[in-house]
Amino acid sequence: MPRSQRLAFFLLGGTSVASLLAWVYGLGSFRTWFLLVSVPGQLAMVVLAVLATRRHDRDELRVLLMAGVVGGLLGTLGYDLFRVPFVMAGLRVLAPIDSYGVLAAGATSSSAWTGLLGWSYHFSNGIGFGIAYAMLAPRRHWGWGIAWALLLETATVVSPFASQYALRTEDGFKLVPIAIAYAAHVPYGYALGRVVQRPDGWARDIRRLGGLAVPTMLALVAVGLALWLRPWSPSPDAEAGRALDEGPSALIVGQRFEPEWLRTRVGGCVTLDNRDDETYEIAAPGVVASLPPGRSVVCFLEAGVHRVRTTDEPYAGGFVIVDPAA
Repeated sequence: MPRSQRLAFFLLGGTSVASLLAWVYGLGSFRTWFLLVSVPGQLAMVVLAVLATRRHDRDELRVLLMAGVVGGLLGTLGYDLFRVPFVMAGLRVLAPIDSYGVLAAGATSSSAWTGLLGWSYHFSNGIGFGIAYAMLAPRRHWGWGIAWALLLETATVVSPFASQYALRTEDGFKLVPIAIAYAAHVPYGYALGRVVQRPDGWARDIRRLGGLAVPTMLALVAVGLALWLRPWSPSPDAEAGRALDEGPSALIVGQRFEPEWLRTRVGGCVTLDNRDDETYEIAAPGVVASLPPGRSVVCFLEAGVHRVRTTDEPYAGGFVIVDPAA
C-alpha cells in the first residue's frame, strides 16, 4: 500500500481531536474547528474508506482500516469501562466528555442532546486514534499499542488541556485523576494493539459476520448511547433552569445544578436559582460567592473548565466553562 495513502488516513484520523486541540491552544472556538475541520475530516475519511472497499487492489488498506476502527472502538469501550468504578466512587473522571458536547454545539448549557454529541465525539476520537495507529504501526507487537495510548495521554498532560481542565494548577498536577487516566489508557492500547497486530485474522473473522458487520457495531454503540442518555426525554428541572435567563442559567435542586453544565465568556455571568432551603458557599478560580435561596448572579473572570461545588458531596454543584473563544 502506498505510504501516501497511509499518511492520508493517519492525518484524517486526527481531524476529530483537532477541534479540542485548537480550543485548548487558543486558536479559535471549539465549534468553528468542529464544523470546519473535525466533521469534514471524518466525513472525508468515511468516503475514502467506502471507496477503498470497492477496489480489489486495496485489500491491505481495507484490512488496516477495519483494524483501526474495530481496535479503536474496543479500546474506547475498555477505556471507559475501566473508569466506571471510579465514577461510582464519586470521581468525575468522565466529566470532560460532557463538556465536548456543550462546546461543539456552542451551547450556553448542557442537555441530553449535548451529552449525546459529547459522547459521540469521544468515540470519534477513540476510533480516529485507532485508525491513525493502524496506519502508523501495522502488525507491530501489541505492546506498541499501549505505548501509543500512553503517548496520547502524555500529550494531554503536557498540553494546555491540563490547565483548562484543572489537571494542573498553581499547586502542581492533580496526580490522582492523571494516574487514573494513564491506567485507563492501558486497556485502550491493549485492545487496539491486539487487533492491529493481527489485522488479517480479525478481518476474516469479521467478514464471516457479514459485509455490514463494522457499520452495525458502530450503529449499536450509537443506539446504546441514545438509549442511555434519552435526549427525547429532557429533565423538567434542567428545562426550567435553562428557561431562567437568556444567558447561561440553572436551578440548584438537591445541591446540584440543573442543567449541570453552563458556558459563558471570560468576564461573563451565570444566573443560579437556589431552590433549596440552605445557603451555599461556592468557590472557583477568581470567584467566591454566597448563594442564598433564590436567584443569584455569579461572574467568572478566569478562563477554564471550573468545577463549582455547593457541598463536598461527589455530585453536588456543577461545572462552568469559561470559554475564551465565546
